[in-house]
Amino acid sequence: MSESFVKFKRQFLAVSIIKASACGIGAGSAICGIFTLLTRLEVTDVKPWLVILISVLSAAAVGTGVFLLLGRTDRQLARRLDRDFSLKEKMQTMLQYKDEEGAIYELQRKDATASLDSVSSQRIGLRYIWIYILGLVLGLTLLTVGLLIPAKEQSGGDTRRFKLTDIQRAAIVQLIGHVEESDMDSPYRENVAGHLTVMLEELTEADYMTERDASVAKATEAIIKEADSSSSALEIINALGSSDSKVARLMARAINYYDWSLGTEWDDFEAKMLEAQLRITAEAESSDEATATANLKNVLAHSGTSIINALVASGASETDELYGALLAYSITESGEADSFFKISDSLPGIGRTEAQSRISALFTAYNTALFLLAEGESTNTDTCEYAVIRVCELFGLTRPIFERPALPKEEEESGSHEDESGGGGGIGIGTLYPSSDPVLDPNTDKFVSYGELFLDYYRIMTGKIESDKYTEEEKAAIKKYFEILRGNKSDNEN
Repeated sequence: MSESFVKFKRQFLAVSIIKASACGIGAGSAICGIFTLLTRLEVTDVKPWLVILISVLSAAAVGTGVFLLLGRTDRQLARRLDRDFSLKEKMQTMLQYKDEEGAIYELQRKDATASLDSVSSQRIGLRYIWIYILGLVLGLTLLTVGLLIPAKEQSGGDTRRFKLTDIQRAAIVQLIGHVEESDMDSPYRENVAGHLTVMLEELTEADYMTERDASVAKATEAIIKEADSSSSALEIINALGSSDSKVARLMARAINYYDWSLGTEWDDFEAKMLEAQLRITAEAESSDEATATANLKNVLAHSGTSIINALVASGASETDELYGALLAYSITESGEADSFFKISDSLPGIGRTEAQSRISALFTAYNTALFLLAEGESTNTDTCEYAVIRVCELFGLTRPIFERPALPKEEEESGSHEDESGGGGGIGIGTLYPSSDPVLDPNTDKFVSYGELFLDYYRIMTGKIESDKYTEEEKAAIKKYFEILRGNKSDNEN
């Protein structure tokens, strides 16, 4: 190829690059301007980095496409030279037969080269260049408009600016770490940490207080839903608490971890479960052994039925662990495991004393597992509520009102003991010291009802006689003493 052809080839390539660049820059600028404008008018909400990425990719794609369409081969250049300089297809013919040998082909090549040299001082025209310039100007105009148009004012005229402080950012990061290291069950732990992480990302980008409030509200609402999903205790407690069985209601209070005292959780739980156990015996009391046995059989069946009905009414899944742990007190499929119904079905054959012993063993066997499950659900709930409270305090927002079990007041429950005891004694009417009589509690130096003080001492002694410090005779004597106090024996025996 002649030097003139190589020169025009460089010009042709430069023109193609200029046109392709104009198209690419125009397209990228237009897309960036449109997204920016829509974001400022709150029609859409695309992150700035994503807008820039889309614009750059669009510019590259359009520019490359135009460059390929404009052509860059020798044949396309020859066609352009013949057209622009009226060379009567000499350049195209020369390229077509460039590899042919012969005098006539040689003469044609020389003629074509001479014709091209005669116009070598000229340049390839920028044909239709105005179209490409117009596209570039239009794209840059859209970008300028998008950048200059002010952002739409926040709804309600809120123009309060917001910027996440370093202290707030560090506090949220610390809170996320607290949740991730907590003993919450999976996947609730990961979900709560994820909600907080998304909130942190949104607050980092937020410019207005309304954006902050919306992000915090969305996160706290999602965390509260995680708390509800991670724990069935609230529904089960409410169902048990509304039961007509006092045993079921006392068990509801036992697993009501919302009322547990920090550091004495097991004591709070065990005290209520012991009260539930004693309630079974107290409701069955009678001066007549046959009647007392029949009463105990009925009380066990009624308590078991009430617990089952309450669990069904709670709406909790049968596969729920807390559901299963409570159900085990009432009925069990295992051949060896005991339950309220199994003991009830064994009466009167096994006798009331043996039945009471099996009831005590039943509570001893199941209480720990039930407590651990309730404690686990407490961890889920407490961690979620702590996260919500911490976030609200961090931004000075009002914390939400968390749902709590709707249980009757404690005094209403304890005040009904006289009605439960029937006519045969127990901790109430029929004992040597009725429960309503005030007595001095030496531990607090205050007057309390006899029934309340008796239960406290009974719990203590029940725990102590389980140890190996006492002989069987001593244990029997202690049990007999408390049976006499509860009114199980006649006045003559006393």
